Amino acid sequence: MGPKKKKYTPNTDHLFEPRFEKDVYHPCADSFTMMDALEEDLQFILHRRPTVCLEVGSGSGVITAFLQRRLTECQHHCAYLSCDINDKAAQASVITYHTNDVPCDMLLSDFGQALLPRLHWGVDVLLFNPPYVPTGPDELHSSGIEAAWAGGMDGMEVVDAFLPIADRLLAPQGLFYLVLIEQNKPKQLLSRVLETYGWQGEIIFRHQCGERLYILRFFRQSKADSGKQIEGQE
Repeated sequence: MGPKKKKYTPNTDHLFEPRFEKDVYHPCADSFTMMDALEEDLQFILHRRPTVCLEVGSGSGVITAFLQRRLTECQHHCAYLSCDINDKAAQASVITYHTNDVPCDMLLSDFGQALLPRLHWGVDVLLFNPPYVPTGPDELHSSGIEAAWAGGMDGMEVVDAFLPIADRLLAPQGLFYLVLIEQNKPKQLLSRVLETYGWQGEIIFRHQCGERLYILRFFRQSKADSGKQIEGQE
């Protein structure tokens, strides 16, 4: 057996420029864990034949750049959109997309609400690496670098605020990928989301690197799915 093929990693050298170094969230373990999960789930995504992909809170833009490259290598093309509340992150994402030849439209927007109602139930792949670190209220509503990690009570206030918007964005056959840590109680979220929104959800990827990271995948529950047990809730 030959050496394992190295996973593609988008070029983000510009993040070390003074204008971005302290104001933009650099790709870390959570970013790479999301990319690993998307790589493993690639055939599942392709089977859904997505036409619109939206990343909320793009930060450096590395996750969308990665997914676009991998889907394009599989001869699948769709429209890519991303948004961030941090203007420096939005600028950095644009450069990431340009550097890596990614055709992606960037919005300076909180949760992508500027896309509604035009994209109501119109997003086929929804990506969110949210601020999940438990923090106090002072950092929660920042539009600077703190917005990349300050998650409020239990690290879940930003996620909880986004879920109703995600319900308006996610297409009937869409997929929603979310990064969480142990303190966010991901198994409880699976149950809560099923009860509130009727989404089928499961933990599709785990990674231990200082903190235990989880990648959750959600999709709207069909009648055929209604009797199935969600992984991780036994």
